[in-house]
Amino acid sequence: EEEEYEDAYSRYFRKTVSPRIQFRSAFHLPFPLRKPADLKVLTMQLPAEKVIEQAKAYGVSLTEYITAIYLFALQAIYESLPPLKKRISNRIFRIEVPVNLRRIYPTRSMRNFSLYVLPEIDLRLGHYTFEEIVKTVYHLLRLETDQKLINKMLSRNVAGERNPFVKPIPLFIKKFIFSTFYSLGTSRYSGVVTNLGKVAFSPEIDQHIDHFIFIPPPPSKTLKVNCGVIGFDNKLMLG
Repeated sequence: EEEEYEDAYSRYFRKTVSPRIQFRSAFHLPFPLRKPADLKVLTMQLPAEKVIEQAKAYGVSLTEYITAIYLFALQAIYESLPPLKKRISNRIFRIEVPVNLRRIYPTRSMRNFSLYVLPEIDLRLGHYTFEEIVKTVYHLLRLETDQKLINKMLSRNVAGERNPFVKPIPLFIKKFIFSTFYSLGTSRYSGVVTNLGKVAFSPEIDQHIDHFIFIPPPPSKTLKVNCGVIGFDNKLMLG
């Protein structure tokens, strides 16, 4: 059907006038990439029911719970660094969490339709307990997925595509420019947590599948470790 290949970003574009939020650079893991850089995937299989039960005990979603664990682990790594390394490292810890916009704007488009939010903690304010991190992630994710704030981000992104000065630029030049912007953008966050959710087919198909693995974004000089999450049956796979 026609809606399955529509550009949902353009469909829900509403021009807004709002200043761009400037983010300071975030903390990044202080170790070099392997040479040559390669993608190594460490996977962990957990019982989904027990992890969801833990998340519910804190009153948060599975994605919020895993994001809080990621931030807590990064804080522990920072606090284990030598004093000089601590002094020169950024103390803002920020995680990019993709958001499926189909939950906000109805569409049957099969094309990509997502944006992201950036929950953070700031160690310049002191040490965070795990409970404090969970609370911070919970409130920031709900605030940043408010439809008005999502509208602002969507408007900013689509407006760039529609800029009359950008359209005539050859594609190979655009690719170079956008890859440069991407490299600059990754300095704003410490890692990625992307949860694809639970996968399910019919019982006839499910019986032939053991598990799925959702491979996270590959490492770069800035973002060396990322996390992909996917569920199937009662298995939660982290990669």
